[in-house]
Amino acid sequence: MRYIGCKKLLLKDIEKVIEDNVDYAESFCDIFSGTVSVANYFKPKYKIISNDILNYSYCIQKGIIENSNIPTFKTLKKHTNIECPVKYFNDIDNSECEQLSKEKRFCQNNYSPKGNRMYITDTNALKIDFIRNKINDWYKNSFITDSEYYYLISVLVEAVPSISNIAGTYGAYNKWWDKRALNNIELKDIEITDNNR
Repeated sequence: MRYIGCKKLLLKDIEKVIEDNVDYAESFCDIFSGTVSVANYFKPKYKIISNDILNYSYCIQKGIIENSNIPTFKTLKKHTNIECPVKYFNDIDNSECEQLSKEKRFCQNNYSPKGNRMYITDTNALKIDFIRNKINDWYKNSFITDSEYYYLISVLVEAVPSISNIAGTYGAYNKWWDKRALNNIELKDIEITDNNR
């Protein structure tokens, strides 16, 4: 994920400092966790404690750090016959997304050309809105658990930067469409580490 202040390039250096100074440590605290890249990197070795005031970060922490494996979505399958929600979302046809009411189209109404901005194409914005609303519907109907909910939110949040029309942050969008922004959004399962903690 593109994010100012992301420590992804510093992970080996952080690890060396820990090994050189506190090789006996059993827990790791990632304060201001942001993209969760640091907490996720150290999850195999330590009990992780992480926090952030930003809601998207909280959701990713719940979805990636708190989960010990990719959820099974058994109840969802029972009620909807959807085996894999990630595949289901990737296979959604635009005509199905178009059925979403205008008032539920937050991304499209605010961040796409239909909202007079160019952060995301209209098609991708509508699909993001459809996915987000569908996840909420499933959660409200108890078709998915808390851990499944946060996992799916994490998958969606992780997919958006690859189709965003930004140079590096969401402070501004590019004046012309970046090539990657013209691709269709594709969700991918996130690898989850079971650290037995």
